[in-house]
Amino acid sequence: NFVGLGNTACSASYCNSWLPYNYANKPQDYTHEMGHNLGLAHGGNNLFASGNSREYGDNSCAMGFCCTTRCYNAPHNVELGWTTPQASFDVLTMTGNTNVALDSLSVKPRTGTVSIKIGADTYYVQYKTFDNYDQYMNSGWRDNVQIKRWNGGGYELTLHFATLSTDGESWVDPSNQVRVTRSSIDGTAKKANIIVGPVSLPSPSPSPSPSPSPSPSPTPPPAPSPS
Repeated sequence: NFVGLGNTACSASYCNSWLPYNYANKPQDYTHEMGHNLGLAHGGNNLFASGNSREYGDNSCAMGFCCTTRCYNAPHNVELGWTTPQASFDVLTMTGNTNVALDSLSVKPRTGTVSIKIGADTYYVQYKTFDNYDQYMNSGWRDNVQIKRWNGGGYELTLHFATLSTDGESWVDPSNQVRVTRSSIDGTAKKANIIVGPVSLPSPSPSPSPSPSPSPSPTPPPAPSPS
């Protein structure tokens, strides 16, 4: 009784996936097992200490739990060579806060992430939207800013660390060196505006969304004077 199996560390002549008949109509099951064939480990969730939820708990990624259709997460895309981060930071050279208009990974999979190197750890900032195959993803895992970690090892879990659901919300890495703040989300442009900077600086305030200018009220014509 299983959902799927896939070879890892495939050779040029030997690489297989197995899906039971009762999951043969689940596209995400194919994507998951072929991800193993390509060398991907599972999409896990650091908010859980152990068990299946830690190993499979990133529901923004096809390498998480079965069986909602969605694409891979940002670090898995980087691992496969499909995504080059649109901005990269290293805590050793970070001197101030930087504003980044982060592209939706669902719309721009070639560039839609930001990487942050902190010592031996590398974190990835992700923003997914209701687009392409990610439109089938659980709504709680899109239209927000997420933080993942993958350190570029061999067969290594990617781990979900945080979800920034509201403007002004921040995440600070476990070593207390870097802060990522969600400033705003532009759903029309498919961009999440974020601020990346060292914890040693004051927490940035998100820029307020512009208010529309009030429409002028027409002046009524004067009432006619009685004859």
